[in-house]
Amino acid sequence: MTSVQAPAGHLKVVGTTPIRHDGADKVTGRACYGADIQLPGLLHGKVLRSPHAHARIRSVDPSRALALPGVKAVVTGAELPQPSGKVIDMGEGDLVNPRFLSNNCLAVDKALYKGHPVAAVAAVDPHVAEEALSLIDVDYEVLPPVMNVLEAMKGDAPLLHDRLLTMAETTRRAGGLRADDDPGEGSNVSNHFVFEIGDPDRGFREADLVVEREFDTSTVHQGYIEPHSATAMWHGDGSLTIWCSTQGHFNMRDQTAQVIGAPVSKIKVVPMEIGGGFGGKNTPYMESISALLARKAKLPVKLSMSRSEVFEATGPTSGSHIRVKMGATRDGRITAAEATLAYEAGAFPGSPVNPGTQCIFGPYDIPNARAEGYDVVVNKPKVAPYRAPGVPAAAFAAESVVDEICRALDMDPLEFRLRNAAREGSRRVTGPIYPRIGCVETLQAAQEHDHYREPLEGRNRGRGVACGFWFNGTGPSSAVASVNADGTVNLVEGSPDIGGTRTTSAMQLAEVLGIAAEDVNPSVGDTDSVGWTSNTVGSGVAFKTGWACYEAAWDIRRQLLQRAALIWDVSPDDVEYADGVISHRSDPALRLTFREIAGMLNSTGGPISGRGSVDPKGVGNAFSVNIVDVEVDPETGKVDILRYTAFQDVGKAVHPDYVEGQIQGGVAQGVGWALNEEYVFDGDGGMVNSSFLDYRMPTSLDLPMIDVVQVEVPNPGHPFGVRGVGEAPIIAPVAAVANAIHDALGIRVRRAPMSPATVLEALWQKGQAKD
Repeated sequence: MTSVQAPAGHLKVVGTTPIRHDGADKVTGRACYGADIQLPGLLHGKVLRSPHAHARIRSVDPSRALALPGVKAVVTGAELPQPSGKVIDMGEGDLVNPRFLSNNCLAVDKALYKGHPVAAVAAVDPHVAEEALSLIDVDYEVLPPVMNVLEAMKGDAPLLHDRLLTMAETTRRAGGLRADDDPGEGSNVSNHFVFEIGDPDRGFREADLVVEREFDTSTVHQGYIEPHSATAMWHGDGSLTIWCSTQGHFNMRDQTAQVIGAPVSKIKVVPMEIGGGFGGKNTPYMESISALLARKAKLPVKLSMSRSEVFEATGPTSGSHIRVKMGATRDGRITAAEATLAYEAGAFPGSPVNPGTQCIFGPYDIPNARAEGYDVVVNKPKVAPYRAPGVPAAAFAAESVVDEICRALDMDPLEFRLRNAAREGSRRVTGPIYPRIGCVETLQAAQEHDHYREPLEGRNRGRGVACGFWFNGTGPSSAVASVNADGTVNLVEGSPDIGGTRTTSAMQLAEVLGIAAEDVNPSVGDTDSVGWTSNTVGSGVAFKTGWACYEAAWDIRRQLLQRAALIWDVSPDDVEYADGVISHRSDPALRLTFREIAGMLNSTGGPISGRGSVDPKGVGNAFSVNIVDVEVDPETGKVDILRYTAFQDVGKAVHPDYVEGQIQGGVAQGVGWALNEEYVFDGDGGMVNSSFLDYRMPTSLDLPMIDVVQVEVPNPGHPFGVRGVGEAPIIAPVAAVANAIHDALGIRVRRAPMSPATVLEALWQKGQAKD
């Protein structure tokens, strides 16, 4: 790892690399994950899932299952309260259709993908529960599935939802259409929108070169190691506790309340450790079902997914079809760009096409641009976010076209990108104007690196570059810190930790208090123990929860100054705090270290706790540049990664080792997306590779050491200059690998993954074109 560092200022904790607080528990097996919960009288649940990708449910009869000894409860979708289909805001702009949310947990009228839950059983052990599933009688009317975004958009495609209208059409009719009226002809397109700046048509007329291409990407799963698990227990006062693996326990509480029809004040969600999430553990799957079973059985119920259930019934990311058109002048200036993105949402509306349109042209200052998005339902599991949701596919398309323009103009690809790079004051196609950003600095770091300067030699070898942009997230966050008598601080914050954020939060609190990070004991509180906190998503936790901890630390500092003034009988204005020491401004004899005054608190007025509840703005955008060398076997189509260097503007790196790990992990996932990973379906819409044996993710044997260059351009919108770092690393790899394959063999592969079969097909097409 190398760094292009910003001035360090006076920071003493932020920017160092303490050992993570939860490390020992995780490597020794003491950490408790979702499936580790054991309770007296615990029942085990199993879910009956649809064997069909698209079917009408005529009836569900659980009577034979209920007669099986050991079965304590059976639930079906008919027992859910069926909330309104009116979209509601769950907080921080998280728009949810409660009816769709409920129907994804348990199907009611139709099964919309293979694996869609239809019923669930609770029994004395998993074996009895499994046997009971085979005794539930379901009468299906099998319907033709639609599995591809382009097919789903056709006028004669099978409709998943009879009353679904495209949002633009719904808006048009809103003036006169009542909720009970027949909406007319339905559609699989749930949303259609356009962003535009400048005059794209004029920009294309001004261009000397125009390139227009189409790209396709497959459905890809996050590939987290820990399957979903949830345990629910009702109490005598009618309250409910849920233990689960989640990236947002407040959001999980609120959505579960919507599904089961209970007040949020009666539900407590306890977040367990997470064995990976990457965006895929924000949605309720097992939580609502376990709660329903536990209520009927009057005993606690645990539900845990198998690996095949994770693949077939939780949210992967979208398959997509993308068209990009870009124009440039002979001297390498982009005059116009246009993109149409059609993303699969899965069985219910809500694909990441919006982030895709926001970010597709993000690395560039383009005066005339247009981005159009389509959200399309298909008979696949409802999609979920996956690390920079929607953007790797968008970057694959845009960066491939940029590379093709560079080749046509005979211009160095990094020089072209620098010439058009976004900078402070540039406007994105979606409207926002960039504050201080590090796109230019990151490109310059790549341009000056020996990986780019050293020649690549050997047959069938190629080098590719690509850029990535992610806007980064924020949202409400809360933290409470309590000073202990021994000079340590207990910190309770509300963000589940999936990337070392316990430690980065503790470090930001320690920086303000002038104590060591090791003197902070961080933990993630349940929904009854800390204020409402938004999900651990969007590379936002180090920013937003770090800020909450920053405010909690300042709250402690203010109280300590007042306490010292009370102890010394002086005015608080005469007391100052610096580097963990409280002292009188003019009397050097009056001096207390943090540890010393901590030991005096209980006898001089009582304990001190600090609180921080924030919803910070000023989030810093993130940019990445990737350079990759590949070798392609023209006989088999296999692509080997020879060397990889990832450059990223990381703002001020709170914990540089964690930042490096985040970037390396994102690149590894991006390479898997580029070369191997995809859902494979049979003719009936069933997934045929729902295991880690058949769903091919890269291992250490598939990758070289991923070199990381951290470019520090501090974010002026954060007290310590923090920018999120977790999303941007996954964006550029697909495009960079595609561009490297072209450099190696002279072929453009416009479908991901670029598996051996896909590469061979592109080689064959190239040969046919020559003939």
